[in-house]
Amino acid sequence: MIRKLYLILILSTAMFSIILSQVLSVNAQEPLQLQVSVDKETYDLDEVIRVSGRIFLLDGSPVENVLVSIQVTGPDGETYHIALLYSDAAGRFLDEYRTPQGAPRGLYTVYVKASKVGFRDVQGQVQYSVVPEFPSPPLIMLGVLTLAILALHRVRARSLMGRRGL
Repeated sequence: MIRKLYLILILSTAMFSIILSQVLSVNAQEPLQLQVSVDKETYDLDEVIRVSGRIFLLDGSPVENVLVSIQVTGPDGETYHIALLYSDAAGRFLDEYRTPQGAPRGLYTVYVKASKVGFRDVQGQVQYSVVPEFPSPPLIMLGVLTLAILALHRVRARSLMGRRGL
């Protein structure tokens, strides 16, 4: 009788362990993986900025319909862009926006968070710079030519004044 009870206890414990391990493995959340990038490292004001990326699992397989949250923060700590989108069947996402005129020049940080029920969230970030626009070479040449003409006029005016005794 004690042997039967002992055997039932061992079998019950084994079955409980098997069931518990199955339940825990079903509830375990697989971590998402994230790659994120911008198409350039440096932008002018009002230029289109493209943030793209890919959501995948540890084995490299893509994950679709992942909610992707994007927030862009400027060098002054202000938020300049927010977007919510979903990854496609290949696990890819793309967001395009412009840095508004008047935004400060400097280093911007793009924060990305990917979430999907049944998976562990993942976060990433990438940075880019907004630099002042430089005038085009023809415009620079026009400025140099204007300064040269003004300088010649001054020199000529002084030489004429010197001849007249002024």
